[in-house]
Amino acid sequence: MTEFETPYVKKFRKGLVGSLVAIVLLGLLFGAMAVFIGIRPTYEKLTTGWEQVEATAVDEGSRKVRTGGRRSRHTVDRRTVTFEYTVNGVQHRSRVDDRQIQVGDEVMVWVSEKDATEISLAKPTGPSGWNWVGTAVGLVVIAGFALGIISNVHRQIALRGFSPDHAKGSFVLDVRKISDSLENPQGESKDYNVRRSVSGVMATSNLAKYPNGASARIHGRGVTVPPQHELAGPHEGYHFYNGWATDLVMVRRQGSADWWVGELSDVVKEAASTQ
Repeated sequence: MTEFETPYVKKFRKGLVGSLVAIVLLGLLFGAMAVFIGIRPTYEKLTTGWEQVEATAVDEGSRKVRTGGRRSRHTVDRRTVTFEYTVNGVQHRSRVDDRQIQVGDEVMVWVSEKDATEISLAKPTGPSGWNWVGTAVGLVVIAGFALGIISNVHRQIALRGFSPDHAKGSFVLDVRKISDSLENPQGESKDYNVRRSVSGVMATSNLAKYPNGASARIHGRGVTVPPQHELAGPHEGYHFYNGWATDLVMVRRQGSADWWVGELSDVVKEAASTQ
């Protein structure tokens, strides 16, 4: 166990694991919805072949259909016709909606090559515009969860492999302000809902994005950051992870043994994002 394995760092790591589990579970749920609702219909229409065969109307009936708006929604009977037809020497029966065809009529129908019980009176068309929109949305959803999982895993790997010798840079932040804010304004003032931050000016730094004299802010969830009264004073730290939207640092108040992990950001950018 190293000096960096403090209770605050362990809680941060535990939070990463919990977030990964949540992202994976939500990704499976919404990913399945994206595939079956958004992507699959387009795929089916692109890959399904159809052939025309002669069919005979052998029966008629009806089915209940809900129609109308929210206030005028009601049930109506929709006429159906049952057809008999032969595909590859095998006889099939299938039902479609139709108002005009009578029992005994012979018509040409389109039969799906994937499912011989699926027929259409009109020639099936390819994917509609809404199909393509659904596919695009589905792909974006899947890609978003995939990026979230990759980002989380990269953070865990970077944290487990942390060493000052392999850090991307080091700094000393002259802390001038310590503040708490609620992550969810309607929530309770509990540690898990508090974002605690220290902000100030870089006294010394070899970070390209945060040179000497630059304003910076380091923040984290309350449970992973020491109490406010233990944060007063200059903070020294190491930059060890650079994500597409997050810079993570291992930091502590000078003279303290309580290392913790926070997100490093520009004070001006943070102020703009909260307005």
